[in-house]
Amino acid sequence: MADTGFVKPEAETGEPAPAVDDEDLFEDAGDLEFYDRSQGPTFETLYLARVPRYMWEAWQRLGERLKDDDEVQIGTLRTWNEPGVPDADGHIGPESTKLRMLLDPGCGEHHELPREYDLDVLERDVRNHFIFTEEDLPSYKAKNKARQDQINAGIPAHILRQKEAAAAAAAAAAGGGGPQRHTFDRKSRFQPYFRKAIPKKTKVFGKIHYDVRVEPRNTGEEERYLGQQLFQAEHSRAKLQIISRNTASSIINPGTAGAVGWAGNFIKNTPSLVKPKKGEIFKAARIPKNQLLDLIFDCFRLYQYWSMKALRQRTQQPDSYLRQVLEEVAVLNKSGPFANHYCLSDAYRDKGGNESREAAAETVDDGDDDEPDEMEDVAMLRTYSRALSKMHLVFDFDGTITTADTIAHLAGAAMAAQERRRGARLQPAWDALVQAYLGDLAAYTARFRPREAARTTPAQEALFLAGLRDVERASLRRVGEAALFQGLAAADLRRIGADAVRDGHVTLRQGFGALVRAARDNGWPVSVVSVNWSAAFIRGATAGLLREEDAVVANSAREDDGVLQGPDALGGELLVCAPDKARAMRRVHAGAGSGKLLYFGDATTDLTCLLEADAGVVLADGESALRTALKRLGVQVPHVSEAKGRIVWARSFDEVLESGFLRESPFLLE
Repeated sequence: MADTGFVKPEAETGEPAPAVDDEDLFEDAGDLEFYDRSQGPTFETLYLARVPRYMWEAWQRLGERLKDDDEVQIGTLRTWNEPGVPDADGHIGPESTKLRMLLDPGCGEHHELPREYDLDVLERDVRNHFIFTEEDLPSYKAKNKARQDQINAGIPAHILRQKEAAAAAAAAAAGGGGPQRHTFDRKSRFQPYFRKAIPKKTKVFGKIHYDVRVEPRNTGEEERYLGQQLFQAEHSRAKLQIISRNTASSIINPGTAGAVGWAGNFIKNTPSLVKPKKGEIFKAARIPKNQLLDLIFDCFRLYQYWSMKALRQRTQQPDSYLRQVLEEVAVLNKSGPFANHYCLSDAYRDKGGNESREAAAETVDDGDDDEPDEMEDVAMLRTYSRALSKMHLVFDFDGTITTADTIAHLAGAAMAAQERRRGARLQPAWDALVQAYLGDLAAYTARFRPREAARTTPAQEALFLAGLRDVERASLRRVGEAALFQGLAAADLRRIGADAVRDGHVTLRQGFGALVRAARDNGWPVSVVSVNWSAAFIRGATAGLLREEDAVVANSAREDDGVLQGPDALGGELLVCAPDKARAMRRVHAGAGSGKLLYFGDATTDLTCLLEADAGVVLADGESALRTALKRLGVQVPHVSEAKGRIVWARSFDEVLESGFLRESPFLLE
């Protein structure tokens, strides 16, 4: 017979059981509910979409005007599969899923947005991504609703808490027990009061299957909408205008000596008419650059031509700071009826509007007689302008125009495009060709003689750099075999470059735009010579700065098979090493006409170009491999501010413009 065991009975204390608090009933919200897979595949085909900010803001406004239980259709989604693309071996790739979305025109928040969007599939089968929903428990929701109704009736929350505490105390006294809760005392500094989290009913709503990025099909509609938003933001901004800087002069402190003659200067708080002494400088606090640009554009909406003195009086900004910002958007007329006056450059001409007067702004006579000095400076600039009128600026791209190398981003964007278009995953192939390139480079460097430390002449270094041609060409051949750029047209690569700069993946070096505008004003040709894999990518990254007539000499990819080919300037030969760049630079310079050649570079592939040009600038944030190599070869590279060497270095193009190197270097004067 089985032992039934023994259960110890509970001790009876004679005290009643403690009352159960209402909030304790909701402490256990129950088990997590999962979605029902038997209802069909709908719950496993959710989309995680990365939408543009303007679309998300429109949907936020839509949610604010709807109630919690309202349902609204925001659009229609279309999906289909396209057959795979055959590779070089004839194998058919996997099918690619295509998605397209059309916003519902009946929704008022969609009226100004682009209507049609492509959904680029970033991940076809997302793992371990779920959507959860939660709601208040029904019983707690009813209790909470009663409390909310009392608050809506105008009863303050602290009074409700006092009433609840009194009710709980009365129940505890009547029942002889119950939990003791601390009340909130508004006059007490330390509060033993805490709030409980609202109990929720949590449910797994579904599983994410696709990770997509939403892109408008018509980029023109998006640009027009963003332009309208930018225009509204600029014109709706609150503006502060200082009417007068007069200080009160009749504030009397009782009991002071000045209070004796207070009636003598009653209500006389006008500014002093005493002119400042010659050479006396009044300091003005700098405002943010964007606010100063707004003030400058406001000035040019009134008059098309402004002198430096008039702008200084209107903006109340330091002369050096105002001149630095002004030269980014305006040019100084050196001759004609408006000589010594600034006008907006061509790139910012539309900021002045159509209602600005074709006249020069008048200045207020404040006793400042610095205009003759300005005339003298302009005459000096005009003299140097004639001497430098035939200068030719040639730039490297990676690390010179940009702050870092862009090949990795270009390859990554191309691989992402291949995966979206034909489902090809090229990351393993890319990793393999990178390792192969590094191996070839290490082997060539190890067997080359003389070693780096022993190469002390330009001829020895040129032999080493020329020998890299086979290593670089083998690497570009592997890129073509991997079909990294197959099916990508020049327009696609341009957009990749423009998007890289817009999204911050590629950063242009500070002052490049200002230097290009200065070249335009002086009639200097501008060219780019680069070992980059795509000239179209370079043009996309420099869109708005370089023109179509500006030569961009770089490699390119054939659209049909993705094989890399050289520029026309080299007869189709690949541009991969320092001697190739020097040959391309000579041909581009010959096509631009005679004149002084100024080259900008950052890497050892630019060494030959720097040595052959009339003058050169090394772009570096500090010590670099190129600066180290030049010093090893006995070439002195001072900072651009010294303006003494034929080859100088600078951290940015702004330093080149501010240093006076372009007008003071003896190697650039004719």
